[in-house]
Amino acid sequence: MADIKAERNPIEERIKALEAQVSDVNDLEILNKLDIINLKNEIEKLKMGFGPAGAPPEERPKKVSKKEPQKEKPKKKETPKGPEIRTCPKCGAVVPSRAKYCGKCGAKL
Repeated sequence: MADIKAERNPIEERIKALEAQVSDVNDLEILNKLDIINLKNEIEKLKMGFGPAGAPPEERPKKVSKKEPQKEKPKKKETPKGPEIRTCPKCGAVVPSRAKYCGKCGAKL
């Protein structure tokens, strides 16, 4: 009779440990479901912040009629403003035009 009780105690302990693990898994499942609900609510809030087209009003593309093709404006050549820039013949570093020596390698310009 004592042998049966001795064998029964470890089995009962294992059962209790497994029940605790199952309980932990169930708790995690509930937390995951709540997280999913919260994320869905956040998505809906974000969707409401955007207009009916799905983008904020300032980011929506402007409607272009099919009859009038869009014309690209010619780009102006940009001229550098300020001091002219040149490169060092020895190391290739960019130096101001008034520099007498390269700031990187020290070569005379």
